[in-house]
Amino acid sequence: MEIDSTKQPDEKTILDTFGLEYSTLRETSRDGSKHEEMSFLEKQVINFDKVKSYYLSRLDKGPCKMPLSNDALFQIGDTWYFVEFKNGVIDTEENIGIVNKIYNSLFIFLEIINKHIDYSRNNIVYILVFNEDCLKKGITPNFKVNEYLKDKKKYESLRLVEENKLACDEINPSNYRAALFTSLQNIKFDSSSLTAQFDLARFERFIFKKVYTIPKYAFDNFFNRYILNK
Repeated sequence: MEIDSTKQPDEKTILDTFGLEYSTLRETSRDGSKHEEMSFLEKQVINFDKVKSYYLSRLDKGPCKMPLSNDALFQIGDTWYFVEFKNGVIDTEENIGIVNKIYNSLFIFLEIINKHIDYSRNNIVYILVFNEDCLKKGITPNFKVNEYLKDKKKYESLRLVEENKLACDEINPSNYRAALFTSLQNIKFDSSSLTAQFDLARFERFIFKKVYTIPKYAFDNFFNRYILNK
């Protein structure tokens, strides 16, 4: 079940190991109970829930209790990204479930690629995508509202840049809207300054290279600008 540790792991090797096909961020973000999608991106990813299922099917007796797993896994360059989509309320119990998914997924992944925790610490980024609309229904004690309000202003500046980029793609640079886009590009958006919510910051530089908690409405723009085109 392990991949040769002398070789750099990649998506195709993992898919081939378990006989899987690519999924997409859009598919893995789908909330079947609400018939909603939390992302519209068609970026190819590994459905890690399926990896977990095939991994467990190869264990002799299976676990005493079914482990949880993150939704998606993908690689850009030498960096891996775990993504978990959470469309419902994140109360204390759900927060614990997210943490369990992190540990379970990481244990499975590191065994598959035959690597140690230092590999994860240097090469894996974790992203939790949550639904802001659900916060008012039940906020975990681990959600820092004041910090989120600061981050929300940053997401708004990012949205303006992306929307005006689309509007100005084929407009002469001398045009007003193109000039507006140029000025908007200069808006500072430091992704490293975003606050990791739900007490997940403790995993940064411990088991993950970086941890992000991104609201649903901002995820696609954030992905396109700071992950896909970094």
